[in-house]
Amino acid sequence: MLESSGKSGDMMRSLLLISLLIHSALGQKGGPEPPKTKWLTLNGDQPLVVARGGYSGLFPESTEYANTMAKDLSTNGAANLCSLQLTKDSTGLCLSNILLDNATSIAAIHPKRSSTYTVNGKELSGWFALDFNAKELNKVQVMQSNPARPDQFDGLFPISTVEDVLNMEPEQFWLHVPYDAFYNEHKISPAAYVQNFIRGWRGNTNVERTTDLCLFFNFYSSLF
Repeated sequence: MLESSGKSGDMMRSLLLISLLIHSALGQKGGPEPPKTKWLTLNGDQPLVVARGGYSGLFPESTEYANTMAKDLSTNGAANLCSLQLTKDSTGLCLSNILLDNATSIAAIHPKRSSTYTVNGKELSGWFALDFNAKELNKVQVMQSNPARPDQFDGLFPISTVEDVLNMEPEQFWLHVPYDAFYNEHKISPAAYVQNFIRGWRGNTNVERTTDLCLFFNFYSSLF
């Protein structure tokens, strides 16, 4: 249980304020519907909001709270975007940056496990998902990668897997594979992961599926 002092206490107060603001906004949605707006899109419909990592401007990327808030604040639905990173045992993680130390506490948990790899023609040093199995990342917490964003929620949530995000039942789920060539070079196949994931996701007939899936690969991408 979180204590009501220090950083955890600040988090609870922040969450209470955010919750009140959300309920206040939702409570103002009554009354007659406004006339339909003609949007400057190909079909005239409202553009789709694509939330990379959920509401990651406030919460660390792809955490439970980030995904829940993105879903709750979207009036016409939103697509949750997960950038895929893979562990050595092919567990799919939702993190945009291939360097885990830029958005997690991994350097403190595994201080001697940094590596250097060539990624898209550039040499990078840091902590990479492919050097760890899923169990080794259990105690690693996510943090904001952008120092300009709030840090009240840093170190409070684990890294989210692809399954974690889908279990939040977003209306649309976009799985982005930005480092296909890098992982294949190191004998980890994103394509095989995606095939196995879809097979398992569709094969679970005990769960009603309400999420639309969208998959896209980058065969060569920018680093960040």
